[in-house]
Amino acid sequence: MFKDDIKRFKNALIIGTGGGNDIVSATLVASYLHKYGIKTDVAGILSPGAVHFYNGKPEQTINQINGEVTRYINSSRKEEIRLVDSSLPKIIKEAGINIDNFYNFSIRYGTEKLTQEVSKLAKNKGYDLIVGVDVGGDILARGEKDTTLLSPIMDFSTLQVISNLNIETILIEFGLGTDGELRPIGMNEIINELTEKKIINYESNIYSKDAEIEKFKQVYNKVKIIRPGNTISRTLRSLEPGSGNLLDKHKITFYTEPGEKNFIEVPIIIPKKYFGKVYSIDPKKLAMNRKKTVFSFENILEQFVKLKRIYNWHTEMDMYYLWDDLNWTTNQQKNYSLKLLTPCSLMPEPVRANIISKGFDENADFFLTLKMDSELLPKNLRKADALNFDVSTNNPELRDLIKEIAEQVISYQNN
Repeated sequence: MFKDDIKRFKNALIIGTGGGNDIVSATLVASYLHKYGIKTDVAGILSPGAVHFYNGKPEQTINQINGEVTRYINSSRKEEIRLVDSSLPKIIKEAGINIDNFYNFSIRYGTEKLTQEVSKLAKNKGYDLIVGVDVGGDILARGEKDTTLLSPIMDFSTLQVISNLNIETILIEFGLGTDGELRPIGMNEIINELTEKKIINYESNIYSKDAEIEKFKQVYNKVKIIRPGNTISRTLRSLEPGSGNLLDKHKITFYTEPGEKNFIEVPIIIPKKYFGKVYSIDPKKLAMNRKKTVFSFENILEQFVKLKRIYNWHTEMDMYYLWDDLNWTTNQQKNYSLKLLTPCSLMPEPVRANIISKGFDENADFFLTLKMDSELLPKNLRKADALNFDVSTNNPELRDLIKEIAEQVISYQNN
């Protein structure tokens, strides 16, 4: 996975760039670094579609995993959901892997603040290397050319952060295609692009027989009891002896309401030529070539609006709630809620119409919908135009505030 020149580093922070089990995959990369005598800590990114508490305290920009971690759907009702991160330190210790500290990073407060806080952490802990870890390839996506992305918010945010650190950084990519987000033609075009532009530093391989993989299988056998996931499972399957491409069906989860799950399945192909391939990538060069999707933002609403302006991907925030004290502003600061009623373009039209219909609930103060869905909105709503979006409310007392929110959404699209 690494060349021998990695030995010049002594203390590394490994960051799983996306949500889900990316923090688990980061522990595999840590194991490979341990062969070179490098000390490692590990971090994961928190989904902005949930709220998290650490020993009862709300999430901050940087949170050390040390005790109880609880996670709730970011909606009008409190519903706890499982989080593998809180169990990972114990699982890793039982597997005999020596990782000293585990962290969760929050993008809820913006990329600039997270960049500053990670820089402080690196200085305090003496990190001389930051390694981002992505499994699947969504962090490499090119914008509207890759329309099948399912959860790009955290990966793009992490790339923005690590590309702006004044520390040596590497992005490790493996298991290309195993997350079901890129298609073979996209994978081929991206790898060719990154090779031609010298963004890929070098290629290497991992194998099923590697001691690090064998130990990682033990870890995943415990992790999957809490959160199975498809990406790690497919990656491990691709390392086993086989004769052809890996064919599978990828289940896309979407919501009519937070917590009310529905599914569609799409066939995916993972080309054999990428089995076991590991790419060491220059994150600064990659970010320079992904300016549409990788950018600084002050809050999640800003990033969400800018990404949806490029394409209506399926994101972590669709159908979820934001509150004005953290994510957007109103003059009165009354903790109003804004529901992101934005089913993605992968949903068939009848399904989209049903989601929109069910999505208007009396608990939300305001709704943000895509202009393309205007015909699906109830006729009795008060609406304000926000370029590619509409801002609506059921409450006639809030009609003046929808203009203010619309202006904020417009400003994000114009910048």
